[in-house]
Amino acid sequence: MPVTINGNGSITGLSVGGLPNGTVDEDTLASNAVTTAKIASNAITPSVMPTGSIIQVVQGTTHGTNNYGNVNWQNTVISTAITPVHANSKFLIEAIVHFGIGSQDCASSFNFSDSLHASGTTHPLGPMSTDGNNGSSGQRLMSFFGWGSYAADADIDNFFIGNASGKYLYTPAYQNTNSRTFTVMVRSAEGHNVRLNMNGHYNAANPRDMRPTSSITVSEVRA
Repeated sequence: MPVTINGNGSITGLSVGGLPNGTVDEDTLASNAVTTAKIASNAITPSVMPTGSIIQVVQGTTHGTNNYGNVNWQNTVISTAITPVHANSKFLIEAIVHFGIGSQDCASSFNFSDSLHASGTTHPLGPMSTDGNNGSSGQRLMSFFGWGSYAADADIDNFFIGNASGKYLYTPAYQNTNSRTFTVMVRSAEGHNVRLNMNGHYNAANPRDMRPTSSITVSEVRA
């Protein structure tokens, strides 16, 4: 069919793909001319998403129980692994930790660790005050997020279960697309036990004895 430019401004006889590359540019398209229905499902990829976009989200949950009693950082079982799409991504780390205490004197300190951190797998990621140290005798306990002690209440460790939550936007100094694991770390004042996902009663027949679930959620953020 011949191509005909009609007197009313329309063109007939033009086949699909008949316009040369570059003929239709941004200015040619009317505002809102491209609708969601016209965008291919695989057209929007992580590589073209703008800065600040969430590329992927992973989560780890656990109702496992354990005692952590140390003035130095220990990794807990609250962790999740993520394989970044981009080498220069940031990571939004969020966690909620449920715990009891082994003593009314126990103050609990939490932070996050990165399995690929150059300074080791128990290096804290979240910022902390420099006014203190690890909570050993004579030292203030530094923390990114945590819970204070109940030094005046001798029975608080029987049924108490608290929860602490933390959130940190982390930019690794050592970046690549290898899988890395983020973990909630804990340390305590004077090494008293922090009881993950449990209280101190250990009685399944008592409705005041509870077993909650702790979690960590990591979102890859486009840099």
